[in-house]
Amino acid sequence: MKKITIFLLLFIVFAEYAKAEQLPDNNNKFGIGITYDFNSVVTDSLKPIELSLRYRLNNKHTFQIYTPLALKKTSIHNSNETRKKTFYGIGVGYDYTFYTYSHLNLFTGLDADYGWYNNQWDFHRIYDVYDEELPYKTEDIYLYWDKIKGMSISPNIGIRFSILKVTTELKISLPITDFRKKSYSIAKTRTVHLGSWTTWEAYYPDKNTHDLSVQSNIKFNLSYYF
Repeated sequence: MKKITIFLLLFIVFAEYAKAEQLPDNNNKFGIGITYDFNSVVTDSLKPIELSLRYRLNNKHTFQIYTPLALKKTSIHNSNETRKKTFYGIGVGYDYTFYTYSHLNLFTGLDADYGWYNNQWDFHRIYDVYDEELPYKTEDIYLYWDKIKGMSISPNIGIRFSILKVTTELKISLPITDFRKKSYSIAKTRTVHLGSWTTWEAYYPDKNTHDLSVQSNIKFNLSYYF
């Protein structure tokens, strides 16, 4: 909630500043942008950043190609565990401006993207083993993955302010998602001085899921046209 409040305040400041500036220059067709997602269609622990390339056909129609990206890595203190979550994708979007007044635009549109999410858990340790003969070292590696992939289609509505070559927008979307999840793991162990690994692979069909859902999201975008 605090982040939403901060972005709304920035949005208002931007609008007030725009009153004293020149009107937007719609002759600049191509733009690059960055978007912050307040929610994630996959997991609440990741908030993707979208990098986009935009094409403004005219003052009504805007097209974009974008890629959502997110990474979160956690090392467990006093442990041999590491957890890493990643999300990436590719998408296209279109919006239509149905109302314009000075620097203000109201628009509606549709975004569609395909994404891949990995939740990886790594465990690695080397320890001494004592038996009746000489002690030796053993190395264990355990890797576990939850993998999710699928499509999201997001109708949206938003408000945009423009100053010369810069635009900022806030939009609300309703992503309709179709995701499939699979889980598997790999375990490896070896006696260090011997070098050869013993490996096991495991699959978890009971964790496989296919989910269809409708969610809500808020996005904040900043773009520059050239």
